[in-house]
Amino acid sequence: MVIDIQKYWGDSEIFYPVELTSRIIQSMQQHGHVRLFSKEVRSGTHSGLFKLLDEICDVWQWDPKNIIIMTPNVFEKHHCYTIERMCHWYDMLGPLPKVEPPAWDGSKVYGMFLGRATAERIRGVVRHQNFEYRDLGLTSFHHDLQEHIDTAELLEYLCETNDTFSNILKIRPYSDIGELYRPPIVGPKKTDWNRVYQQIATEINFETSTAEDCITWTEKSTRPILYARPCLLIAGKHAIKNIKNFEFQRQGYEPIRSKENAEIIDKICFLISDVRFFENVFGTDYDNDAGVHRVDHVFDILHTLIRTGQADKILPRCQKDLDHNRNLLKELHPLTRQLSLQSQKYHDKSTWPQA
Repeated sequence: MVIDIQKYWGDSEIFYPVELTSRIIQSMQQHGHVRLFSKEVRSGTHSGLFKLLDEICDVWQWDPKNIIIMTPNVFEKHHCYTIERMCHWYDMLGPLPKVEPPAWDGSKVYGMFLGRATAERIRGVVRHQNFEYRDLGLTSFHHDLQEHIDTAELLEYLCETNDTFSNILKIRPYSDIGELYRPPIVGPKKTDWNRVYQQIATEINFETSTAEDCITWTEKSTRPILYARPCLLIAGKHAIKNIKNFEFQRQGYEPIRSKENAEIIDKICFLISDVRFFENVFGTDYDNDAGVHRVDHVFDILHTLIRTGQADKILPRCQKDLDHNRNLLKELHPLTRQLSLQSQKYHDKSTWPQA
């Protein structure tokens, strides 16, 4: 039995643990095993999923090997539970779009396109709204914080900043690039991305999870590469360092690779570890930061680039790295597509969060 656990699996907490536990017990009693699947990139440790499973196995005296976690997080590992690698995003199902990267028209400098709220994304919206050069940003934020916000994300934000809850609630959903999307927020499908990237020189890329043991390849990474724009990565602390060193770390990750997909995953890991992050323009000091402090560091970098006039030279300085990443993407896409086609049958949209 496969349980799509997107409804339950938050980045830093498990939602509806009683309901999830009941479904796991039902599957184990009927089938002797259970597969937990989610298209979202999460850390079993950071989210508390492993802790919950440990407690269930202790009570029922189950063999943890009979619990399989199907995840797109290439860093995920565990000494007891079985980890299988999947690919998670529908954008990977079709052929790679043929895009001719548009020339920059100079009207904006940065783009920041946000769906669901996290502490980092809330900080991004706040920094943009108070940014000296906000008129040079093209942004969107689709989450209505007055309707719903995860408690853990709210607490993280309030503890790490001097902001107040009342100020957070003033943030309303908005979009500079098209229509707003109601939950479940799965991405602006009708956006004219060619027009969007024509206006910006760089993008702030907020990945799904900011846990240190999380990394994957999603549409958030693919799109700026496809349209030949450099990005500043908002992810876990040392995310860039971990990606670069991943080829050497893989020796300890044998349990994550099913026999069927071993060669594909090896190739994907190799290609991802070769992605360039435009160190010659932005540096990578911000990779030592995490959470809202990483967001602040990135906006400080943007401020310096704009104030000194260096923003006008971003694209020429990044051109070699942009070409390199586009060539990597051409190799990577058919591999991720193959894994996506295998995993799409497990998606159960009825379980996806509606808030």
